[in-house]
Amino acid sequence: MYSALASAMFFLLLTPSVFAQQQQPNRSAAMERGRAQALAKDYETSIATFGELVRQNPLDLEARNWIARVESWRGNLHEAEHVYRSVLEHSPENSEAELGLADVLLWQGRSRKAEAVLSAMLHRNPENTEILLRLARVLERTGRRQDALAYYQKVLRTHPENTDAREAMDRAVSVKRFRFEAGYYREQLNFASDTNGQFLDLLYRKTDRLNITARFEYQNKFGENETRFTVGSAYRLGGRTWLRAETSQAPRSNTVISNQAYTAEITRGVFAGVALGTGYSYLLFRDAKVKVWSVLLNWDPRSDLHFHVRYLPNHTGFDAVRQSVWNHSGAARLVWDAHRRFSPYLLTAFGNESFSGLSTDKLGRFSAQIYGGGAELRYSAGKGFRAGYHIERRTQQRRQHVFEFSHYFEL
Repeated sequence: MYSALASAMFFLLLTPSVFAQQQQPNRSAAMERGRAQALAKDYETSIATFGELVRQNPLDLEARNWIARVESWRGNLHEAEHVYRSVLEHSPENSEAELGLADVLLWQGRSRKAEAVLSAMLHRNPENTEILLRLARVLERTGRRQDALAYYQKVLRTHPENTDAREAMDRAVSVKRFRFEAGYYREQLNFASDTNGQFLDLLYRKTDRLNITARFEYQNKFGENETRFTVGSAYRLGGRTWLRAETSQAPRSNTVISNQAYTAEITRGVFAGVALGTGYSYLLFRDAKVKVWSVLLNWDPRSDLHFHVRYLPNHTGFDAVRQSVWNHSGAARLVWDAHRRFSPYLLTAFGNESFSGLSTDKLGRFSAQIYGGGAELRYSAGKGFRAGYHIERRTQQRRQHVFEFSHYFEL
């Protein structure tokens, strides 16, 4: 009796130990399998593997962090954020979950919240290199270059061999305040004399938040010599909002060049890689006034791919008669950073103008489609060429070919 009871007690005490010894190798193998599946981009299977571990043990925080990581890799940023936050509810200072959460917030465009997470971590671990680098990247991405450099320099003081910090410092040194660009363009038309023009652009990066631009343009259009001067600025408000204003002035002209133009625009990042905006322009011609509203979409589906769309309804009124008309236009542009030295682009646009005989033929009474492309070639740091071509197909068999070429350099 005693022997049987002792054997039973021994079995009960031994079973958890044996079970744990059996489970640990199984968990390790499952973790390794799930990581391999994730790295092979088999995301569904990887999440299922880690999900089974969480089902067996809901407090397996490592497996839950991996689920969040894989969700973020396949673009489910809100789900990844939810899982990371659930981990932090059980383990408030889980560094893996905090770093992952900061990444996900930044990818959603919520840079301030990402900065807050990393700043709290840095307060607890002021010398942690990984936290310093992550925080510097957040600040650099939001344009706060000087603040980012301070963190990179702190990393280099203790780890001078750190390549991430060293490369970031090199990037900062390569950023120039001034950029000058000079160019030439030619418009070949089958219904009027050709246009030849030259321009000079200046960009001044006053701070990480403020850019100032200026442009002087000279052209011979429809047999008339014309000049125009443009000045503008762009200001970043917070981490995701840009405000832009611009004005152009030119002598009164008989061609399609506006005598005065005023533009205001606001663009805001709504989530990772997507920004929406709106704008308004007021153009004064010799005999007409045009009001243009704009709806803007900027989308970066990948870090090297940029898609820009504009829709531009406009309202034209004429001084000679008390009448006005609405017209519509739009444009799309796709830019591919194929190489650090080469960025080709494609563009298309449409216009639909009908002034019902109210305007001169030069101002236009046509529908048009534009197709074209070009590229930027950077032959050294801060120096490069731009070239482009597009064709404009109008009604009445009218055609316009436009060639553009420019060179720029930075100081």
